[in-house]
Amino acid sequence: RWMPRTATLRLRGPDSAGQRLRIEGFCPQRQVTPAPLFLTVTVDGVRMPPSRIARGDAGFTFEYPMPAQTVGRPDVSIRLEVDRVFVDAGDGREMGLVFGSFAIR
Repeated sequence: RWMPRTATLRLRGPDSAGQRLRIEGFCPQRQVTPAPLFLTVTVDGVRMPPSRIARGDAGFTFEYPMPAQTVGRPDVSIRLEVDRVFVDAGDGREMGLVFGSFAIR
């Protein structure tokens, strides 16, 4: 599923310390042709270091440690942001990245 510049989702919080947020998706070549793209993930207000995507027309997988304060919560808010988008000529939407799955393990 495509995301614009920012997107937010909710997942069940981790059951125990040490669990990680795993994100899988796809980056089109168009997004990395001028320069690498950066994805910033924020979990319940805790900002993770930006993840660099340099390869286009390829999948990506990133993992982030879940903040300690999220353990046992019924749900957590996850915010995603890319540093640039392109506008689809067919319908005028902002396009950032394509995401396939999100999991806390």
